[in-house]
Amino acid sequence: MLVRELKMSCNKLCLLLASFFLVFIGNAPAEVRETIAPIAKKVIPSVVTLRVKARGEDEVASPQIPPNAREPEAGETAPLAEHPGFELSGSGIVVDAHRGYIITTYHVIAAAADLMVVLPTGEELRATVVGSDPETDISVLKVRSTNLVEITFGDSAKLEVGDYVVAVGNPFDLGPTVTLGIVSALGRDELGLGPYENFIQTDASLNPGNSGGALVDMDGALIGVNSAIIAPAGGNVGVGFAIPVSIVRTVMERLISEGVVRRGRLGVTVQNLSSILAKALDVQVRNGAVISEVAKGSTADLAGLASGDVIIAVDGMTVTGATGFRNIVGFAPPGQTVKITLLRGRQQMSIGVTLSEDKLSTEPAEATNRVIGEGFLTGVAFSADPNGGSLVVSVDEGSKAAGAGIQTGDVIVSVNRHDVSSPSMLLQAATGPTEILLLGVRRNGQLWLVAIE
Repeated sequence: MLVRELKMSCNKLCLLLASFFLVFIGNAPAEVRETIAPIAKKVIPSVVTLRVKARGEDEVASPQIPPNAREPEAGETAPLAEHPGFELSGSGIVVDAHRGYIITTYHVIAAAADLMVVLPTGEELRATVVGSDPETDISVLKVRSTNLVEITFGDSAKLEVGDYVVAVGNPFDLGPTVTLGIVSALGRDELGLGPYENFIQTDASLNPGNSGGALVDMDGALIGVNSAIIAPAGGNVGVGFAIPVSIVRTVMERLISEGVVRRGRLGVTVQNLSSILAKALDVQVRNGAVISEVAKGSTADLAGLASGDVIIAVDGMTVTGATGFRNIVGFAPPGQTVKITLLRGRQQMSIGVTLSEDKLSTEPAEATNRVIGEGFLTGVAFSADPNGGSLVVSVDEGSKAAGAGIQTGDVIVSVNRHDVSSPSMLLQAATGPTEILLLGVRRNGQLWLVAIE
């Protein structure tokens, strides 16, 4: 398809481009039919360039301690020529001109031993880190200057797919750059970028250097912070992602006030609800977050939540999957009580749980004593795990277990919601009369539910 498109005649290509241009102009809102210059003039002064001097291999970052021990003096400049080793890292956005706060993405400054901010006017300033939240990829910086212009905040909750948006940043160190696009999708998750994903997808051109820059609406109001692109060839292909300003503002305010983001924890591990899991758990819904493990002694455990429960709402907000659940709970402060609506088989119930900051982990297991699986587990070899359960030491390709996702190194700890502490107990439970085998599988310290049909 790509080759055919490239081989089109010039006349056909010109006709297609002309048709696209006419459709674009005809459908564009009145304020952008001729130019988006007013938006650019409004936003560019608020978007800065970030340059970093990376830490040496012998330097170790201290969490929550700014890379500079002192705050810069008012108006203190730092010419890059006098500070060799600084390189372009990305962009940032002035959010509070009076107090000197600038937001950017965490990955832009994560390796920084020293930071420089370059204003659109060319003024160069030292910057300190107020706080960072790697889980949402947001950092807050501080500078001292009387020449800052802060951006206006918009409302990402009002966005719709198809809305026009403008991206402003400094790609490839070219200087302030403006690109136009639309909201291609909302609520993008499962991208593997972090535990809290709820991205705005846009086709506005984003390239290296745009990270930390602004995504604004047609009023020039901030609706997202540009964070990532899909770039198989190393450049823009029209698939970029921005962190919604609703998340950015919450994280920013907590970093400014406390220096950290304190998150509520239930003490559960969750996963997406698949069709086969829904069948195995006997629930009549297609979407939700399945509790695969409840940490002993956690607030969820004390409240009565159990493995196999399917969470469908938190405080009345619909939960469509594991990421959505984490997004809701992770931004609620510790100490807050939330109402969990869940399905336990065919029964729906609501349970109040108080959030804590507990982070419980499980140590990985090691192997002894090999046993060969039967029935649903034919083609799988196990050994007794010293911490309880059965360690998978090999899985034959083409076996039902392999097809369901069982991997070498997994530890099976339950069958059909009953604990099995040894390979012999596992085989006895797995060879019983059942149409679906529901396994509790520990992998990398977390418990997952795997159904084999």
